[in-house]
Amino acid sequence: MTKSNINKIHAIIDSQANNISNYESIVPGHNGPYYDNETQHRNISHWICIYGDFYLRTKQLKYKKMVTKLSKYYIDNKDFNENELYLCRKKEGKDHVNGTIGHAWIIEGLVMAYKVLNDYFFLNRAKKIFRKFTFNYQKGLWNITEIDGKNMGLDYTYNHQLWLAAAGSEILNCEYDGDIYNKINIFLNKSITNFKILPNGLIYHLAYTSSSLISALKKIYKYYKNVYAAKSNNISLEYKEIG
Repeated sequence: MTKSNINKIHAIIDSQANNISNYESIVPGHNGPYYDNETQHRNISHWICIYGDFYLRTKQLKYKKMVTKLSKYYIDNKDFNENELYLCRKKEGKDHVNGTIGHAWIIEGLVMAYKVLNDYFFLNRAKKIFRKFTFNYQKGLWNITEIDGKNMGLDYTYNHQLWLAAAGSEILNCEYDGDIYNKINIFLNKSITNFKILPNGLIYHLAYTSSSLISALKKIYKYYKNVYAAKSNNISLEYKEIG
């Protein structure tokens, strides 16, 4: 990366810092092409990762101060319920955790806050959240845990699974945990069959795994639903795979 590009990035990050007085000033994001309303945690976590990375690279205290401001969100327990999960998505008819990826983003922010502030509260919460999503050892995939604690079944979106595994590996970079390591290792080994590349070169959006008859029928329904979506210019599976 050229020095001019690095300077541009610094300018953008610094200008945004002037607009962020505390975590309450971070606006909620939305869920990709669906525009499902999300709570603040997504953007807060991303900004913690950005400012945390800049602090670890430069050791400039202004970036550490930004992490301190934003990570107070976790300490104040905003959007955190009695089941020790966060309300991530506000969309009728969909789960409130945004699959496994919603809390993967939270874990990333928590781990970065721990790296910068050296407060074990953040790493401990990251580990607790990771374990809230039960693991299917046979399929090598995590289940979705709803905010009420209910098991919603497997999250078949492969990149959601991959992101949770990556977030777990960030925990391992700070502290070894045999349970987390074992699950990530199984996930990666199972990815030999769960991960598929289509003839057109795109990565198949869903985890390619054998499933029950009901799950198979759901997949068939979802496939034809996406075929229809593509023909009617709505969000298709291929559109997401390109992304």
